Amino acid sequence: MRPLSLTMTAFGPFPGTETVDFDKFGDAPLFLINGPTGSGKTTILDAICFALYGQTTGDEREGSQMRCDLAPAETLAEVSLTFELAGQHYRIRRVPEQQKPKLRGEGTTSHSTEAQLWSLNSAGEEQLIVARKVKDATAEIENRTGLNADQFRQVMVLPQGKFRQLLMADSKDREQIFGQLFQTQVYKKLEDNLKAQSAEIRREVQKFEHVQVGILEGSELDSPQALVEELTSLKPECEEALKSKDIKNKELVDNSNKLLKANAVLVSFENLAEAEAQQQQLADKKNAIDVHRDQLKQAEQAQKIKPEFEQIARNQQALSEAKGKLKKAIQQQGDCKTAFEEAGKTNNAAEQKRGQLDASKQQLTRLESYHERSEQLAQAQAALRKVETEESAAKENASKAELSLKTSINDRDKSQGLQQDIQRELSTLSDKQLQLKGLEDQLADKVTLQGLQHQVDQAEKNLEQAKEQGKKLSDEHKALETNTKTLELAWHQGQAAILALDLNTGQPCPVCGSSEHPQPAHSEQILPTELELEQARTDQQQAADKLTSARENYASLNSHVKSLQTQYDQAVAKLGDAANQPIAQLQQQHDTVKQDVAKLLKQQRQLIELEESINGLKASEEQARTALDEATKHRSEITAQLATANSGVSAAEQELPEEYRQTGALQAAIVKAQNTISVAEQQIKQARESYDLASAAWQAAKATEQAAIETQERAEVLLKQADDAWSAVLQASCFEIQQDYINAGFSEADFKTLQQGIAEYDAECQRVRGSLDQQQKTLDGQQKPDLAEFEAAKQIAEQEKREAEESWLVLDKRLTALQNTEKKLAEAKADCKALEDEYKVIGTLSDVANGQTGDKVSLQRFVLSVLLDDVLLEASQRLNMMSKGRYQLLRKEDRSKGNKASGLDLEVEDAYTGKVRPVATLSGGESFMAALAMALGLSDVVQAYAGGIRLDTLFIDEGFGSLDPESLDLAVRTLIDLQASGRMVGVISHVPDLKEQMSQRLDVIAGREGSSIRLVAG
Repeated sequence: MRPLSLTMTAFGPFPGTETVDFDKFGDAPLFLINGPTGSGKTTILDAICFALYGQTTGDEREGSQMRCDLAPAETLAEVSLTFELAGQHYRIRRVPEQQKPKLRGEGTTSHSTEAQLWSLNSAGEEQLIVARKVKDATAEIENRTGLNADQFRQVMVLPQGKFRQLLMADSKDREQIFGQLFQTQVYKKLEDNLKAQSAEIRREVQKFEHVQVGILEGSELDSPQALVEELTSLKPECEEALKSKDIKNKELVDNSNKLLKANAVLVSFENLAEAEAQQQQLADKKNAIDVHRDQLKQAEQAQKIKPEFEQIARNQQALSEAKGKLKKAIQQQGDCKTAFEEAGKTNNAAEQKRGQLDASKQQLTRLESYHERSEQLAQAQAALRKVETEESAAKENASKAELSLKTSINDRDKSQGLQQDIQRELSTLSDKQLQLKGLEDQLADKVTLQGLQHQVDQAEKNLEQAKEQGKKLSDEHKALETNTKTLELAWHQGQAAILALDLNTGQPCPVCGSSEHPQPAHSEQILPTELELEQARTDQQQAADKLTSARENYASLNSHVKSLQTQYDQAVAKLGDAANQPIAQLQQQHDTVKQDVAKLLKQQRQLIELEESINGLKASEEQARTALDEATKHRSEITAQLATANSGVSAAEQELPEEYRQTGALQAAIVKAQNTISVAEQQIKQARESYDLASAAWQAAKATEQAAIETQERAEVLLKQADDAWSAVLQASCFEIQQDYINAGFSEADFKTLQQGIAEYDAECQRVRGSLDQQQKTLDGQQKPDLAEFEAAKQIAEQEKREAEESWLVLDKRLTALQNTEKKLAEAKADCKALEDEYKVIGTLSDVANGQTGDKVSLQRFVLSVLLDDVLLEASQRLNMMSKGRYQLLRKEDRSKGNKASGLDLEVEDAYTGKVRPVATLSGGESFMAALAMALGLSDVVQAYAGGIRLDTLFIDEGFGSLDPESLDLAVRTLIDLQASGRMVGVISHVPDLKEQMSQRLDVIAGREGSSIRLVAG
């Protein structure tokens, strides 16, 4: 990185704008920054470091403290740096946090930090990389330079009082700096990857070892040999038990079939009794059903004559409607007659107006003869009015154009002011968005943390329950095991007593063969049976299986709890202090910041619209100026046309009577005469038409009245015919009087219900008769079976089958468990062997790469130690020259005590004493020479390595005052040599000899009004 131009405004002791053009010193200059104490020499380096990283060189002053107190309150403190990096030019601008006057009212407001970064092409055109975000700009600088702020200060700037930092750094700090400079992070990643793989393989091996022990413990086995022995003995026992189970199962099936057949016969007897009972119930309902049949027959007869009965009602309704229509027709005929008489009177009056109509037509003819002269006058007057209107419009347009111009100017000024206000408000948008993103991440992590906390609590609760359950099952297993051993002991002891019961004097003992039995064995307690003993063993085995399952479940839960706790701890570590903050508080902060961001985004959109509006207002302003000029010119032209139009109107008025000269007067008279004629003709026509219509309506009303009389007469005849027809039908039916017909009628729903009930009864009778015949045929010659006998036989078979199955299940379950155990052991052993082989390779590589063997030097530190040797070789040459052959720097190869990192520590060899001692023993001047030599050597080596960081510039702040004149001369000669290699070197010093030896200077001039900078180029 090489600075090209630095501009400072209201920064440090500089109240105005100061620009340092480093290009004027040449391509690879050596220059002195000179000035009295407190004038601002170090501030130049602070400005470069602040522009790049937002921090000063000493990191003792914050950016907010760098504003010049002598600068005007409205001047914004800022720094801009143009620099070259790997052949590419960049410009960065930073503004520190500061107070500034409010735009409205009194007091100040806070101006937030901001930063912009641009890349420059060969033509000097800028392309924006970072718009405002400070963190983004810093990240881009670190990414492009390959250095953070601390590393920049250690390798490119030797700050005042801190030049010993790189020299005195320990192996760990130097490893971080050199790793960044030489880009050796790939070796560190290799170390970490090998270490992680090795640890993962070790965990997997330990896991498989625990799995093997757990597998054996789960089956209550001490060793794999015990597993083989038990499998050998258990297989034939299990096969024999399976055969016995199959036999007992077949016997149970036979007895079950016999019981099913007996149940079927018994059910048939029950069905026969039920059919007989149903037949009796149907016989009891027969009389009621017969009554329903008679009712249904009468209802069917009533349904047949129903149309004749309903016809009477329809004819009665028709007669009533005919009487109503006749009454209405009589009324309408009277009304029409009255209207006809009135229309006759109106028609006679209209005929008397024909004389007035002829006079109006004669007047219209006279007025129309003036029409041509009136048109000439109207044209002249219209031309005059048009010119007058145009003259007024031209005057108004000129006024409007002038007003529009003033309005556009005012609107543009207001919009530009509002634009500046919004731009200042938007300076905080990037920080607010970054804050919002952080709060959203914290909220998500907090929700995850709460979920993990709930899972941990629940898992610990389940673990505790599993522990209690395991303890309970262990106690039950121990109790059952003790009981089984007690029963086995009692059973074995009781066998002798059972044999003793069958001993007779003189007969040999089946055990010892003696014919004498002086003390036969006997038992004072009830002896257990083999079934009780076997049941006790089964209960013990089941308890053992439950205990094994509980242990496996506990181990699984315990592993799950540890995994959840690890996730919880990681989530707490990720959240930091926010882990203890209530989620409601975080949510409130998030909502507040979100509202601020939304408001700022809205202002951002408003700013875009405002910029478009300003451009539009500028265009409107130009249009308004053009319109004003055109309106003024047009008004002059219209004034000349006005005089010509006035003379034309005067000439036309001489040709027309005075009462018709007024515009529209003649036409109004013509229209009035035409209206009078039209009204009269219309009145005569309407009167005649009304008379004709009234006459036709009266004739139609009389015809309607006659038709209504005839309709009523026909309705009376039809009603008499319907009454006669009903009397004849009723007399021929089964009903004596009309009331009997009405009583026999049913609604449609009741009729269907009655009909359906009879049909269902008939169907039920048929079904019961068929069922009764079927059951009697099925049970012909059979007796009721005794189910108790069949059920007893089945229960005995079930008990025997259950006992045989339980015996087989116990053996088969144990055999299956042992076979699974054998399979799991084989799989675990194979997996463990593969992991052990893999660990022999990965583990060894990890130990070597991470410095766990030999001198405890890691792979990256070994690579860096080789690079450090190259740096020290270059540095020692310069230090040897500056110290007049006394000192050279060496890398300490002895291992540090304990676990402290080693391999990159420094020592100094003293040629005067012939001994090697720590660099901390050097004096102040010697330390400065060693640090300078170290920085120069590091610069040379880094430049030489492809892919390394480019160190094109070195700034040295003080330190030369600790050197004697001869050492100072040697140090300057070293800097001149460095300059010759193509690097920029800037020196800050009070030493007068340096001012004489360096022709190129930056003189910092101090005064009561602040400092200023003057460039002196040799």
